[in-house]
Amino acid sequence: MLTICCIILYGGLLYYVAIAQKWDLAQWFHRFKLSFVVTIWQKGPEGRLMVIAGTIALLIIIEALIVGIGGAPGPPEPPLQGEWVPMDGSTSMTGYTAEGQGEVATPNLQGLNLVAANLTLTWNDNDVTGPGPGVTPIAPVNEPDTLGLIVNLPDGSQISVGGTNSGSGEGSVSLQVPQPIDGNITDWEIVVECTEAGDLVGRFGRVWAVDVGNAWDLEIEYTYMVWVEPEQ
Repeated sequence: MLTICCIILYGGLLYYVAIAQKWDLAQWFHRFKLSFVVTIWQKGPEGRLMVIAGTIALLIIIEALIVGIGGAPGPPEPPLQGEWVPMDGSTSMTGYTAEGQGEVATPNLQGLNLVAANLTLTWNDNDVTGPGPGVTPIAPVNEPDTLGLIVNLPDGSQISVGGTNSGSGEGSVSLQVPQPIDGNITDWEIVVECTEAGDLVGRFGRVWAVDVGNAWDLEIEYTYMVWVEPEQ
């Protein structure tokens, strides 16, 4: 239909332009060995109608050979078969954070469609060496360390937790990262911070050793989604 409309519009425009410019179209047809077109055209309205119909038919055939004959639309694509299935996994890593600093922890979970996680940070504040025996009659006290977790989520939100170790030096904090309503947490960022590293302090507040940070262990239990197709 589009081809027919274009022929009528542009063909008619060319015909009237040729008349206005006094072009001898008959001479052009004779030059290209198409004198029979002029003969048929000069037979009157019936001849002109035959030339127009023949031109339309010729152009439609050429268009079909170049573009291809259009057919009915193909059947719709079948719906994707399968479902998202949650899977669980775990990993761990170690590191060290200096006092007043935050260390980015990057677990090897690239490529997983992560949707939720439970983080557990543990440390042991036993990295400060006290004075030898007999140096002081009262043993100095190792002040506790305060460490924490910060998780920056892909949607721009942030969750965090912190804690201080007990007198034995052992400390632990846990943080749950819930599954978001939309999307996943694959592009999250985990930061282990050391807010304060307690020094080894003796009687009357004397500092016997300075604590500059603490080593830590991070356990990550996570949930990720896997697309499972039905068995054939």
